[in-house]
Amino acid sequence: MEAVKLNSTHGDLIKPIFFKNKFMGVSIDQHKFPGEYNLDVPNILHNMFCNTYLSDNKQFVAYGLLDDSGICNSLLSFYESHDDASWYWTHIKTMNSNSGAIKVLLDIVMEHNERNGRFKFYSMFPLRYRNSYRRLAFSNTAKERYDYFDEYMVESKNQAKFTLVWQILYNRTLLPPDTIVRCTFLKQKYRTVLWNGGGL
Repeated sequence: MEAVKLNSTHGDLIKPIFFKNKFMGVSIDQHKFPGEYNLDVPNILHNMFCNTYLSDNKQFVAYGLLDDSGICNSLLSFYESHDDASWYWTHIKTMNSNSGAIKVLLDIVMEHNERNGRFKFYSMFPLRYRNSYRRLAFSNTAKERYDYFDEYMVESKNQAKFTLVWQILYNRTLLPPDTIVRCTFLKQKYRTVLWNGGGL
């Protein structure tokens, strides 16, 4: 298993993962909509992901775990804000039933962002995972180093109130389940203050 920062050469290698998963608990395999439109949802989501995270846009980043054949069986993506020293966890996809791959990727992404002075991040997930989220996604080291608070909940098929969260975490989509927005931050004792080169 090899962890890599994904780029445009990985488009085909990540494709199977978009046909394996559910999105927010709803199956995404070959949905057919009434009327004249037949939408191939997995391919649409794959293309959108590639155009956003595997392009030259430096704010949208993805890491993946490649198996011995080079296929990506797990990926985690995020957005690095220019507005503050935070990042936004946007996607997690895995072909594995256990959460070991998620924990490995999240540790790598936390390290990436800490190196860049980003010590907090925002995530969104279904409300039903509120009490199991850290157990499923965080390694023991991450649980020790990071704390969190829940910002607010968004009811099913409602718009998130704040613009950046609505655009980045919700992708301007009214989601089927009740969701929660969480802020996770590196505890003070693990931080090193970085200077940005400016002054008052």
